[in-house]
Amino acid sequence: MIVFVVFSCNNSNNNNQSVTSDIKDDLYDSAQGKSFVYTKYELPLSVEVYKLLKSKNIPFNKQLLLGLENQDKNFTEEKRALVLGIYSSDLVYATIFEQNQEAIDYFGVSIELAHKLDIEDGYNSNLLDKAYKNIDNTDSLNYVAGEAYWRTCTNLEKNNRTNILPLIVLGSWTESVHIMAKASIGSSMEAGLFKELYNQKEHLKSLILYFNDVISNPDKTGLTGDMKKWLKKLELIFEKYNEINASEMNSLGVDQLKNIIFQIEDLRSMMIE
Repeated sequence: MIVFVVFSCNNSNNNNQSVTSDIKDDLYDSAQGKSFVYTKYELPLSVEVYKLLKSKNIPFNKQLLLGLENQDKNFTEEKRALVLGIYSSDLVYATIFEQNQEAIDYFGVSIELAHKLDIEDGYNSNLLDKAYKNIDNTDSLNYVAGEAYWRTCTNLEKNNRTNILPLIVLGSWTESVHIMAKASIGSSMEAGLFKELYNQKEHLKSLILYFNDVISNPDKTGLTGDMKKWLKKLELIFEKYNEINASEMNSLGVDQLKNIIFQIEDLRSMMIE
């Protein structure tokens, strides 16, 4: 899931605190920043990846984002859900790195895709208006972006739209590991990004469990696209993780992880082609 959390306002400026407080009072509190499926399966959150990159002083790279022009492609419903997950992850990447204009832009394209997917709550014009009003207040913009994502997930869960939610979750995670993988190439071993990329194996295991349960659920209501195709790709990436020798854990580099990086990039390409 790209994925988002609700951030507390740490700004000491009283005006910023007031603005954030007003927004929180006016928004739906969706399970303290997580939807049920994220809690049940302990699914990965994009925001944790981006916070990690920022803590290691990795610079923001706009070139790693999915271009805004992709919203105009004649996607199937399956691809729209995947790309919505990607865009939602790009949105949180921009907010974490305080690239507020980019955040507004990705909020806009997320709204367009959500509308095409007939998602009733989450990314909508009311929240976009709030985002515009707080474009200079990063804490508040973070909150609005997070709330949009969790409203979307909660709405899809409530309406049992198992044909859409798993794809959004998958798109969000894929985008975050794509950005982490690209950032790791050329980084120093001391930065520890290769080890963090390897640690995504546990999150991948959770995604595989989630997809297996979705596919085997007798109450599923007409899954969109071929869920088994995406599950098979996830399992292939997991196999590449298992090929890494345990003795190499303390010296991980691009050579050991190149097959994983290739498969992650291939997965992302499959989503947007």
